[in-house]
Order: sequence, then C-alpha cells, then structure tokens
Amino acid sequence: MANRAAFYQLLGEIAALPPNERHERMVALHADVTEGYCSAVARLSEQDAARVGPEGRTVAQVIGHILEWDRFTLLGVGELLAGVEFPRIVNNVGWLDRAGQEYTFGSVDEFNAFQAQQALMMEWTDIRDGTIRAARRLQAVFAHPNLVNAELLERTRPYTFTLGEDLTLTLPVGWYMWMLVVEHQAIEHVDEVGWGWGNA
Repeated sequence: MANRAAFYQLLGEIAALPPNERHERMVALHADVTEGYCSAVARLSEQDAARVGPEGRTVAQVIGHILEWDRFTLLGVGELLAGVEFPRIVNNVGWLDRAGQEYTFGSVDEFNAFQAQQALMMEWTDIRDGTIRAARRLQAVFAHPNLVNAELLERTRPYTFTLGEDLTLTLPVGWYMWMLVVEHQAIEHVDEVGWGWGNA
C-alpha cells in the first residue's frame, strides 16, 4: 500500500526548498515514481486490465486516462518551453487527440469520463505501451537541465493549489504541473495499478 501521508509530507518539504534544490529533489522523486509506475503497468496482463476497480472503471480505462493526462501535460510542457506563463491544461483546454483535433473540457471529471470511453476502443497493449512511453518522456523532459529547469518553472505565473486532502501550496504553475504528474502516477490509482509510492 502506498504511504500517502509520507508522500505528501515529502512534497511539502520539496516545495519549501529554493528552486534549484527543489528541482533536483523533484527529478529524483519523479525518476523513482516513473520506474515503479512503468514497471507495474508492464506487469499487468490483459486479464488484469479487464478487472473493474473500486471506481467502476476497468484497469485499462484507469491506465488509459493516466496516459491521456500525461499526453496533455506533454502538450502543456510544450507551451512552457515556448514561454507561456499559464499553460491551457490548467483550465482543461488544449488537449489534442492523435489526429490533432483540439478539445476543451468543462472539468477534470468531464475529461476523465471522455477518456474512459476512449479507452474502451483501444487495445490493452496500445494503452500499456503508450502510457509507458508518455510517462518516460515526461520524466525525461522535466529532468533535462536545458529544458524544464528551475529557471523555466520559476518564470510561470504563481498559482495556489491543493494536493491530497490538505497540502495547499502557492508556487509558480509549472511546479504544480510537475507535482500533479508525480502525484497521479505515485498515489492516486494504487488499487488499479497494483503499485504505489513507498511500496517495498
């Protein structure tokens, strides 16, 4: 079982650090989370993927929506790299399907419901392989010293957000995007993925 309390405590400690040190600690945490998450997804069989989880979605649907949030974040990272101070993803705007069609969603729940339906039309192997690729790409781009570095993240607009039930932070929005990716893979879907941060 993932150690939620320790995870959010760690994020709070990282948030309090100066930007360069915060970046170093986030790189290490993200690498650890990506390795655990991708290994867990790779182990899931087609039978595992068809299992219905506690939220009423199949494991494949849950992994599929994580894949699409990671793709959405990659699109947002492109905006960061282009100098955008408040990427559209924060307002659920600018998600592109694979044909390049743009979508706007009224809420996170609306995005998740849409992706749950999309995942029903995908093969499990495509979801599995796609989520591993997207997760590793995100980890690589955030870790690259000449791409999403502390200086770039600090140039984004201040934003107040809550992670978990009671970790409220005010940081430049780029840090929020990064922490949300790590939280999503590490903690939020432990029952479906079969792994969570802090597992032995």
